Amino acid sequence: MGSQKNRYDIHPDFRRLRLVRFPRTRIALMLINFIFRLVYHWTKVPANISCRRLWVTTRDGATIAVDLFMPRGDATPPCLMYLPGGGFVLRATPFHKKVIAMIAWDLGIAAALIHYRLAPKHLFPTAFHDVLDTWDYLVKNAESLGIDPSRFAIGGDSAGGNLATGATLYNKDKVGHPLNCTLLVYPATDRDQKSRSRRQYTDTPLFDARRLQDINRKYYANGFFGLEQYAFPLHHKDVSGIPPVYVETAEYDPLHDDGTLFFNKLIKAGVTAVLNDTKGTIHGYDVMQNSEIVKDSLRRRKAFVNEHL
Repeated sequence: MGSQKNRYDIHPDFRRLRLVRFPRTRIALMLINFIFRLVYHWTKVPANISCRRLWVTTRDGATIAVDLFMPRGDATPPCLMYLPGGGFVLRATPFHKKVIAMIAWDLGIAAALIHYRLAPKHLFPTAFHDVLDTWDYLVKNAESLGIDPSRFAIGGDSAGGNLATGATLYNKDKVGHPLNCTLLVYPATDRDQKSRSRRQYTDTPLFDARRLQDINRKYYANGFFGLEQYAFPLHHKDVSGIPPVYVETAEYDPLHDDGTLFFNKLIKAGVTAVLNDTKGTIHGYDVMQNSEIVKDSLRRRKAFVNEHL
């Protein structure tokens, strides 16, 4: 651990995370997801926010859960659809619930936290289809749900950022639902290991490039079903014409360059984009909510959504 501490100039706020590693065995995943499920259930939301569990039927007849956070009152707010990260194998955490509820309260908007199906049981494109099907459901049922059918945003972190990016581009190409902006927090956008950050960060805390390779090899084992440019949005042929995008990156993260390269691609295509390139940070750094760096990032995320949604 001493050599790693010297190698990466991680901010003191996040050094407590340096012993944390992404789970590698199926038993570990099951245990962590069980704990997350319990603590998520008991995590409270602000008193002026209601949390309603929706059940969405997907194209293959399955049913997935969506938690809809709504400010209490008679208004018809816009809706942020949020996709929690976790390497496509970990469910939403209590941190996700707390932050999304806080955003809904602070901005006076609705927020839908989508519990897409997870690997290794469900491989690509199941989670991607779950996101698209939930988006359809929310648009078609907006009036009965009490949300504005013309004002939607989509966002996600890590694997959820991958799904949000792919869904944004698929919506542009194939569907055309209303979309005001996209919020991406250290998103996965690339396919291979050629970028500097994917080559260099093979031993970073919490998440590293070796685990990233392992996830990709397993998650995409069934192929791409003609959806490869949505699985790896950095390689999409034409990203022009999408609404404003916020991209946030962590410095010592194998996905750092996924974010910056995608941001550059957006700018080159004429898309309005904002980059928050945080320093001294690692993948998942924002769980340390007392950090001023984290507080600043959360302010930036909320300001972006508030401006464009």
